[in-house]
Amino acid sequence: MRTFAIEPNHPLVQSWATLHDDIQAVLEQQSLSYPWRAIEVFRRRRTLRPSPEGIDDTTVLVTIEKGADDDHRAILARSIKAICGTHGQPTLQVEVLEGLITRLASPMHPHTKSATPGSSIGVAGLDWSSGTLGGYVTLRSSSTEERVLCALTCHHVLRPTRIIKPAASSPPPSPPYDSKLDVVGCYHPAIEKPDPSLKVQQPSTADHHTACEALTSQLAETDAKIVRHEENLEMGMESAAGQRGLEVARERRETYQRLRAEIDSFDRNLGHVWATSGYRTAAAGCAIDWGLVRVDKRREGYNEVKSTPHIVPSFTGKLKKTDMLKCFQLPTFQSSRIALNVVGKIVDTTAKMSLGDTVILFGKVSGMTLGTFSAIKSSVSWSEHKGLTTECVVAGVDGHAFADFGDSGGFVVDKSGALVGLLIAGSEGKGTGYVTPIQAIWDDIRTQTGREIELD
Repeated sequence: MRTFAIEPNHPLVQSWATLHDDIQAVLEQQSLSYPWRAIEVFRRRRTLRPSPEGIDDTTVLVTIEKGADDDHRAILARSIKAICGTHGQPTLQVEVLEGLITRLASPMHPHTKSATPGSSIGVAGLDWSSGTLGGYVTLRSSSTEERVLCALTCHHVLRPTRIIKPAASSPPPSPPYDSKLDVVGCYHPAIEKPDPSLKVQQPSTADHHTACEALTSQLAETDAKIVRHEENLEMGMESAAGQRGLEVARERRETYQRLRAEIDSFDRNLGHVWATSGYRTAAAGCAIDWGLVRVDKRREGYNEVKSTPHIVPSFTGKLKKTDMLKCFQLPTFQSSRIALNVVGKIVDTTAKMSLGDTVILFGKVSGMTLGTFSAIKSSVSWSEHKGLTTECVVAGVDGHAFADFGDSGGFVVDKSGALVGLLIAGSEGKGTGYVTPIQAIWDDIRTQTGREIELD
């Protein structure tokens, strides 16, 4: 089933608030054994074509934790359908899905000295700390001339939710662990001097291992081809085309060996954790989940949009136009034109996000994807937050996925290349993404650190 954003002129936009409150009340009253995680509205259908006239594909989606049986979900769906009828919306579809609202940190990524938006990032030595480097920002003190260059990502990428505080009697896990980040929820100069030992790497440990394994596999396959060609050559059975294939295979082996040597010797240390938000809720009602990494001088980069931030170049070092469009993972020619418009630009301005706008994500797994802000925001019940948050949600263009595991921390820009938000999570099974407006993040960083912030 494909998921599409709700357009700003949809008639439900005006009446959704009261309908939402009644649906939430039913969910709370039923005391579900499996807690609900999201109340959302999308258009849902199997094809790209709009539904025939007279068929309403507007769907209320309720996500509950996994484990509920079919009867339980059916009863809940009927209750919500009845509520829709009492609000004069009998044609609304209702789906109750099992799933989680996931912080999109997960494993894949190239080794580049100056990392660009969409690169892999993670805490040193932790396989499961792996997310996206959104881009670079400068923190400026109003009282001194000090300027700090940081990479922006998500708090949960730097302090994954899997970390469990140790019992008082047991030694803390190592490396690395800092209980201040869990207890206080924010780590910055106003609390205590940042700890340079809390190192962050680019690419992450998981993605470094993935790249090494991929090259090892490619080398093994290439060596096997070379052996077969050489055996045929010794027996006089190799054709001219086969001899050329042997030359190509040898060239590939040299390239793979060179790449492997470069990766093995690559210094992945990017910097150290400088500040994080913890899991909190902004005054506007959205989730706050940002993290800042102070970047070592030798690894400083800039916010240039690359066409294929998540792809290691082929052994030829060249990229065909058709390959580039595949790397974008964009479904239509129009989508490709929108994406190509921002390639090569420097993300140095911000803009206010508007519901219904088309936006572009740079994620370490998804690469460059297009989506549309739904005109109806989603209510999300997080396991890390107290209470609910209201999130701007993006559905992929033409029903394609907008975000995947590992894309958390990715910059989201508008069609002109201006930064509008930061991807903080996604909804399992729907391919949608939750985006915090960049202004809310900027305001929170200023409040927490006492510094002015600007795109580098």
